[in-house]
Amino acid sequence: MTAGISLVDPVVYYLTAGISLVDPALYSLTDGISLIDPAVSIVPYIPVEDQEVVMEDQEVVIEEQDEVMEDQPQPVQVSEDTSTHYANNYELKDKEDAKKWARSQGLEKMCIIVQNKQVIFNSFQMVCKCSGKYESHWKKDSEYKPKTARKKGVYNTKNTGCPFKLKFKFNDDKKMWYMEKVISGYHNHPIPESLINHPYSARLNPLEKDLVRVLSKRRTRPIDILSGVKVLNPSNSSSLATIYNEREKNRKESWEERLLMQQLLFLFEEAKYSIAYEKNEEKEVEYLFIANPECVQLERCFHQILFMYCTYKTNKYNMPILNFVGKTSTKSTFTVVFCFLKDETKESYMWELKKMKLLYQEGYTPRVLITDKEQALMWAIPRVFLYARHHLCTFHIWNNVQTNCKRFIWPEKKTKIERIKNLPLEIQQEDK
Repeated sequence: MTAGISLVDPVVYYLTAGISLVDPALYSLTDGISLIDPAVSIVPYIPVEDQEVVMEDQEVVIEEQDEVMEDQPQPVQVSEDTSTHYANNYELKDKEDAKKWARSQGLEKMCIIVQNKQVIFNSFQMVCKCSGKYESHWKKDSEYKPKTARKKGVYNTKNTGCPFKLKFKFNDDKKMWYMEKVISGYHNHPIPESLINHPYSARLNPLEKDLVRVLSKRRTRPIDILSGVKVLNPSNSSSLATIYNEREKNRKESWEERLLMQQLLFLFEEAKYSIAYEKNEEKEVEYLFIANPECVQLERCFHQILFMYCTYKTNKYNMPILNFVGKTSTKSTFTVVFCFLKDETKESYMWELKKMKLLYQEGYTPRVLITDKEQALMWAIPRVFLYARHHLCTFHIWNNVQTNCKRFIWPEKKTKIERIKNLPLEIQQEDK
């Protein structure tokens, strides 16, 4: 039955692709039953505007178009079939050996092969690094909070659903692993020309990591460390960024979540340095006293002369550094103590000089102290070292002469100025 729809309706004529339902050919195919028989069309004709056409269980099939529209992107060309490259009859004793073999074969074809998540006790699969789909890292039933600091742009995933797959199985009789079959040897993404600095292939093995750790402790340059890694493993595809990342990882492991100043004090205590420091109310270090134990022993042997000089803006915190330098009997100098000060005041110099005095034995303190013309330091010296004599440094005096008297004596020949500088030495030689 036609559910009351007239077979001569214009809509039906359109749906039948222009074939008239009253055609004589159709009349013969219906065994002489007229398609416009009153028994077939019982319900009177209803206009098109008032009809309700219900289409159930109908499938619309769209044929594939050979022509590609200009607005559509070109399809990505898949790689060649590499099934024959992986097909073999090898039997491997260990599962890790099977993985290592698959990875080495993949590197020959510039392909990174990893183990699939679906693992059974007697079989596993090795797939391309680009297999799978993007998975969100957000937990279920958690509120998504977009990052405000991220720059606007398109962020694509490297997973392209690559069909490449190798299946390995364990033989219970021989107790060996073998590759059962190559499920797919194709890739649906372009194959790179080189794997240098690839996130996966550029990883360092345990032996290379130990080499980076040892050379970093010896203060070797990162470019030289990379050269050593290449000599150790010529097939290594690491870059300079890999070495920097490994050094940073080793630093975090050795620091054990200590801050910069905490790590500095930890190293001094480990090397048995003589240290002293003071903090303010905000727990910031204001004074820091550092003395090398070997230099302290040397200073106790040559305690007669002590040089003191304060440098400026030589560190990232812009703190003045007061250097204490000793002198041996062979006229060679050595650094005894480094002192970091918050400022150049009388209180700061008094604190440092008191800590310095504790390094000497009683009765063996310096006899001569040499400094520049720093008023606060000159004020603090006689209050800490009572029996020491203070002298000004000739080097700083000569620099002041050149700076302040340049307009008066500079027109003379430079050799004359050098003679003035060496005049005390000439007088000493004449006296001899």
